[in-house]
Amino acid sequence: MKTEEIINDSRTILLSDGTFGSGSVICWMEREQRLHNNYTLLAAQKAASILKRDLVIIFILHHYGGEREERHYRFMLDGLTETVKQANRLLLPMTILTGEPVRTITQYCTEHNAAALFTDFNPLRHIRTIKKRLAQELTIPIYETDARNIIPCRSVSPKQEYSAHTLRLKHNRIIDNYVAPVPRLKKGNASNPNPLPDTETLIRTLSVSSRGSSSHPFVPGTTEAKRRLKIFLTEKIGNYATDDRDPNRDVLSELSPYIHFGQISVHHIVNELIKSQISTEGSEKFYDQLVIRRELSENFIYYNSNYDSLKGIPDWGKRTLDFHRGDLREYNYSFDRFENGETDDELWNAAQRQMVQTGKMHCYLRMYWAKKILEWSASPEEAFNTAITLNDRYSLDGEDPNGYAGVAWSIGGLHDRPWSERPVFGYIRFMNLAGCKRKFNVNQFVKRFM
Repeated sequence: MKTEEIINDSRTILLSDGTFGSGSVICWMEREQRLHNNYTLLAAQKAASILKRDLVIIFILHHYGGEREERHYRFMLDGLTETVKQANRLLLPMTILTGEPVRTITQYCTEHNAAALFTDFNPLRHIRTIKKRLAQELTIPIYETDARNIIPCRSVSPKQEYSAHTLRLKHNRIIDNYVAPVPRLKKGNASNPNPLPDTETLIRTLSVSSRGSSSHPFVPGTTEAKRRLKIFLTEKIGNYATDDRDPNRDVLSELSPYIHFGQISVHHIVNELIKSQISTEGSEKFYDQLVIRRELSENFIYYNSNYDSLKGIPDWGKRTLDFHRGDLREYNYSFDRFENGETDDELWNAAQRQMVQTGKMHCYLRMYWAKKILEWSASPEEAFNTAITLNDRYSLDGEDPNGYAGVAWSIGGLHDRPWSERPVFGYIRFMNLAGCKRKFNVNQFVKRFM
């Protein structure tokens, strides 16, 4: 059996060659935590059909480290419960394992004499490290499929892109080849139902802290994600272009936590947008945010290994921030003051509280929030670390390419250009409270999160 018979599209690559085992094809569900509209599962199922083997889905629960809190794991596990129920309806074997990923996957594949291992594309450093170690441990072929991006990250560009404009030009040349509806997953022949995960027991095994409220407004799972998408397309998108920067107006899709945990597919969202036949400024702006801007973040993370530190920002950003690092700050807050929302700016405090209480900060306020952290920190390095830590700790969509790119844009000028020179910021784009007041009723928002 040749690799070319398994791979016949640009979404799937061979991470590590090897000899096919005599057992099932294993799909390690990591980033795309759903059954439908999932190109990774489709690639694994196709391989199983070619090899005349069964398909088995595994998910590895472990303490990821970083800043993930109980509510992140709870949101993920409750969403996985729905995924396991879907697997039962499709008669597909699916099991949730616990333990360090490399050891757990290696042991499972060895014990079951796995034919091959398929997994999701994920540009984050720690996941790529796990896959490199798996390639050293396993002697079977390992494949990776980009089921997240409309155009696979490696296919749209071979390098880090300078801006949304440069990525958009490359995107538009080939996008017609990638917007077809995702094929349906076929039924399996499993005879025994998969046990549902015991969320409470699993949470206790992780020993994670519980900062941030777990009683947030986001109900986990694919069904809820699709419900929110339907509401957005039927009730909100008409006002999206004009009101998306007003946190007092409910016009956002609120899908980012579901996209982050792979509970809904971007391909499904785009195809529903196309089916709706909505052709307005709002639909165009939403598509640009969902596809171009988000895939620009994926591009940044994949091609820049310093994505989560000031080392990853453009050279002009490093120079201007370094030149102004000695500038006098009006305020110089500690990390605890930031975390507790105890600055002298009530809008900033309200934005921080929104993130802590609800698990999500309004997208426009994220920019203001991060830029003020730069303005009120002792150094740009300290500001970058504070913004990354708080976002990863409290946002349900934390530890995501969008978050890292957003902080790098706000603080370091990533995907942006030099603006007028100012103290502390240098040539980095500036935002202030007066600008926010011109765009929306600041007092109304502050009162919501007193």
